[in-house]
Amino acid sequence: MASITKTFLIVDPVRYSTALGDDGLALLRRAGDDRSATPDPDFAVRYTQERLAVLDGDVDRIVELLGGDLTGTYQFIRVAEAMVELGRVDDALAWAREASSRRTVGRSPSSTTSQPM
Repeated sequence: MASITKTFLIVDPVRYSTALGDDGLALLRRAGDDRSATPDPDFAVRYTQERLAVLDGDVDRIVELLGGDLTGTYQFIRVAEAMVELGRVDDALAWAREASSRRTVGRSPSSTTSQPM
């Protein structure tokens, strides 16, 4: 089977949402969903899903995709960057503070719904 990166164009749906329009975004979502159902989806698929979550402003999905298991500082930083992109500065600051306060892997941050989980 051909590599997915050879058959799946990497497009930033946030940057090109106007050009893609509703039909293009729907097609991109379907293609991403189809390809993410395969074991171990590649970078293009994961990146597209992450960017669609940002486009949708879906904070829970952003945390799920960018934060992963929230065991590493970088995961918190990625979520913070997405919050900045969404204009959620207070949330971004909360995520960044949590990243800077991480002392042990796997520590659970304390928070409310719109802040680090």
